Parts: sequence; structure tokens; C-alpha cells
Amino acid sequence: MASKMIAIKEELYHKLSKIKKANQSFSDIIERLLRKYEKNPLTHFGIGKDINPQDLDDFEDILKESRKINQEAYISKWNKE
Repeated sequence: MASKMIAIKEELYHKLSKIKKANQSFSDIIERLLRKYEKNPLTHFGIGKDINPQDLDDFEDILKESRKINQEAYISKWNKE
């Protein structure tokens, strides 16, 4: 994979270092942050700019679990008949 060198402000470097996990590269962090930005369409309209990304992730996890439970109940119901 090709790589590019970029320059960032020292203050930003320190902020990224604080959220960097031991097994992550800076590219991994930037990619993770971009995914979170792309995942929240509300940020593009300004109405969701104050929503905590972790709250959105938690909400998404709850929705996925709910869908799984509903799907299992549906399958179970139809398998009984």
C-alpha cells in the first residue's frame, strides 16, 4: 500500500496521540474518525452536530440487537407452525 507524508500541527498530533490505542497507527485513528463522521448524516445538516458519536454508536448497537431479537422471534414463530 502506498503512503503519503502529511504535516499537522503539533497540538493536533498530541490530541491524536491521546486517543490512539497501543496497537493503532495514526492512519488507523484518522480512518476511525472519518468513519464516525461519515456514519452520522446529521452532521452534514447541522442538526446533529451536538450529538455525541458514542451515543450514536450505542444507539446503533441497540438497533442491531433489537433487529436480531425480532428476527429470531419471527423465525421461531414460523418454525412452530
